[in-house]
Amino acid sequence: MRKLREDTQDTLNDLERNLLNGQGEVVVASAVLCLVSCCLFELLTLKDKQQASKAEQIRYFDLWRVICVACVVITHVYEGYHQLNFFAVGQWVLQFLMLISGFCFARSEKSLLFYCRRLAMIWAAGTLLNWMALVAIGADWKADATRLMYQMGFALQIMVAAIFLFPLKTTTCSRSTNLSFRPPEKGHRKPNMAQRCLLSAGELKENQDCSAGNATMPLALYSSFALLMALFMLHPSMLEGKLPQPERLPIELFQSAAMLFLATALHALLPPHLRHWIGWALLLPMQLSRVLHAEPRPGSEVHLNDLYMWAVFIHYVPLKFQSEIGLAMAQLWPVWAIMVGFLLGLPGNEPSFPSLNPSPEMGKRARFYGVETILVLAFVCIPAAGKDATMVLPKWLGPPLKWLNLLSLIAFCSHKAIIDLLQH
Repeated sequence: MRKLREDTQDTLNDLERNLLNGQGEVVVASAVLCLVSCCLFELLTLKDKQQASKAEQIRYFDLWRVICVACVVITHVYEGYHQLNFFAVGQWVLQFLMLISGFCFARSEKSLLFYCRRLAMIWAAGTLLNWMALVAIGADWKADATRLMYQMGFALQIMVAAIFLFPLKTTTCSRSTNLSFRPPEKGHRKPNMAQRCLLSAGELKENQDCSAGNATMPLALYSSFALLMALFMLHPSMLEGKLPQPERLPIELFQSAAMLFLATALHALLPPHLRHWIGWALLLPMQLSRVLHAEPRPGSEVHLNDLYMWAVFIHYVPLKFQSEIGLAMAQLWPVWAIMVGFLLGLPGNEPSFPSLNPSPEMGKRARFYGVETILVLAFVCIPAAGKDATMVLPKWLGPPLKWLNLLSLIAFCSHKAIIDLLQH
């Protein structure tokens, strides 16, 4: 079984290298064009940004973002840190980053175009830094686009997730208690989906097209994508097993599209007092499917996107009993902390990089994703318990955390280039 898994992973790596072989020039040219165009646009709209209101700082997110980025940097300096899953880093670091990104995307009042442009600019800057380091050490960057992008693929992953989630966001935000919508003026024309991508959250409030009964477009999009993935699953080459691992990708994407369809449909059909159960209905199959079937890469990336989607949804429609669970976890933290430590301390934590290559044994996968589920629920539920029941970060930490977040962004974009230069 282990030999089969190793052969499968080698085949996947060979396929990835073949697909990206010789694409280094394309990646660099795209990064240069993207960075120049984004910087020019930022300069042209600088005056408008100075007049715009700034988003409220959430110190809880800022602190955890800094911690998670520091763990990512350490992992890339010493792979054994992640390989052996020290301090359960494979079960919370990238997961917390995706949850934070999802919550911030849900809270953002900027347009989808603005959000994606910022991510594209970050991706381009980090990719070009990696390219300059590879050129400096004389590495063959033209033949390995994966090494060029490396950690910056995370920004592209968030961008794709945001675009795919935008229809769900515009639907759920309209029926939540977080935003209040007013009917349009007489003769007002409803914007289509493409036009809504250019609208900010404040402008979306004024459009009835983002109201309760308009889930038709998101449902059609997600069902069409799920159908497309189903057709890929029925392809003869996949049924014959000619592609040992990549045939799982359409199944993964089908499951994600089905979850988005389910979230949109239930949100449109259920009355308000029942919608708070939808988050649980999404979390259970999302985690249980990983236990029932091992999903190595690229399944791990799809799983992170599912967590991003879940975070966006529960921002608008909180979990049922979220505050009560948060209060219990805050007061009884030694209990679940000991439980997590016990699950982690049991023998048999192999294979290496368990978040990327889950164990073939269902019991070990249940342990792994059980710990991940506990940590994810702690992250989203404990703050909901309120300031009186939890430890609140003092306000004086706000300015230092802003600077630390800026430094963590710089470190995230540049650390791989620095590592390549120092290790050469």
